Amino acid sequence: MPKHWISLLLLIALTVLFLVFWESPPALLSGTKPSSKAEFPAAYMIDSHSQYFDKDGKLNYEIKAAKVVHYQATPGRQQESDHADISAPNITLYTANGKPWHISAASGRSNADGSKIHLKADVHAWQQVAQGERNELNTDELVIHTKRNYVETDKAVIISSSGHNIKAIGLEADLNKESLRLKQRVRGVHEFKQ
Repeated sequence: MPKHWISLLLLIALTVLFLVFWESPPALLSGTKPSSKAEFPAAYMIDSHSQYFDKDGKLNYEIKAAKVVHYQATPGRQQESDHADISAPNITLYTANGKPWHISAASGRSNADGSKIHLKADVHAWQQVAQGERNELNTDELVIHTKRNYVETDKAVIISSSGHNIKAIGLEADLNKESLRLKQRVRGVHEFKQ
């Protein structure tokens, strides 16, 4: 084979390698590590209102938010690391007793399928129980398990209702069963009307 053919083949091979590395440089050569976390949004919504239904078609909960940004590690394929960041969420949980809970916060993060929402900063929850009477809860963080209507936190909570004010550290509540467990340092004030 003539010498110029070898040089030409070598030049073509080097050009192909250059183009391959130019289009998608390997992590080893570029000095970056492949990331398992989603770094760029896959979708976003402004002034969103989403409704979620159970398997029987009954409204389970709804979310209104100033902004929702959805991050997906692998486009087109749901993974455990996928999540949505929620700005100024207002959530309504519809309970078995027919008295919904309304929950707001400064921000939140939902897991990939929306079954768990972690609210942060200025979390306020309330339920209308009678004409002019409400149950209220305030805390810094609250985790909502939407499929079970179950909420929990390890942070300080203040619960108030007609004539009652309770402070505690940590809370677990099943909103469908209307059961509440305060974890520690529970202090309460009860005012009796005469």
